[in-house]
Amino acid sequence: MFRKRIAAVIMTLLMLLNMNGIVVAAEALHTEQAENQSQNGERQTEQDAALSQEIARKSADVQNKEEKEDSAELAAIRTEKKPTAKISPLDSTSGDLTYSVSGSNAIITGYVGEGGTVTIPDMIGEYTVTEIETHAFYDESGITAVNLPSKLTTLGYEVFKGTGITSITIPKTLTSCGYSSGNGPFAGALQLKTVAFASGMTKIPGYILASEGYTSAVTSVEIPATVQEIGDESFYKCVALTALTLPEGLTKIGAHAFCECGKLSSLTLPESLTEIGSYAFCRSGIKSVVFPASIKTVGDSAYSNCSSLAGVAFTANSANGYTA
Repeated sequence: MFRKRIAAVIMTLLMLLNMNGIVVAAEALHTEQAENQSQNGERQTEQDAALSQEIARKSADVQNKEEKEDSAELAAIRTEKKPTAKISPLDSTSGDLTYSVSGSNAIITGYVGEGGTVTIPDMIGEYTVTEIETHAFYDESGITAVNLPSKLTTLGYEVFKGTGITSITIPKTLTSCGYSSGNGPFAGALQLKTVAFASGMTKIPGYILASEGYTSAVTSVEIPATVQEIGDESFYKCVALTALTLPEGLTKIGAHAFCECGKLSSLTLPESLTEIGSYAFCRSGIKSVVFPASIKTVGDSAYSNCSSLAGVAFTANSANGYTA
């Protein structure tokens, strides 16, 4: 009997020891799992932090790249660059000038000098200088004066943009001027104030002083008695032009010839004039108009939007044959 009780007690003790072991093992397992979860959490946090840093770095790189591109784009917009294709490898050089050849004629294409007064010769070797190409003297700010050749027939557009010339004499042979976006050969020559057309010229070339994109500084223009026609847009947007004398013998004023010449308040039309083109004096500063007896045709809107225009008159019989 006593032995059975001892055996029961021992069995009970063994059972208690086994239960305690299970509990201890469970607790150990739980602790291990918690530690693993903690370590995993720390590793995940470290990975998340590393990922966030990488994303931030790449975003910063992209932003810096975009900012650099934007800065470069803005710089390109703000800085107007001199055309790089002005001087061709095929061009020849004569003194400070570069030129190309077409038949028996020489075409001035560029300038490689230091500035000052530039005299363009009538001849380069056996070739007659008849043309100056678009942008030939573009942004050559050191140039203070230019003497044009006596047989010049053609000027490109913006030929003298950015130069420091203050006056110019146009040879009588000039007949053709380049034109782009409202700008002629002298557009952008912001120091140019005085322009004289040589005696013997019969037509003021169209677009010669047109200046849509730049503020023209031309205040004085001399037109010889030999001129019979003023071409289209010859003085378009010469906003500083204050006075001008039209010669007797002039028969035609072209379209837009004096359009937007806001300071041109007075202009006497010669008795020889027969035609005024469309918009010829549109938005000019003209205060009064007296049409001569010779006038036959005035184009559409020739004096439209002339806010200072206060009176229009006709000389004897000038209304006869007039068409608007």
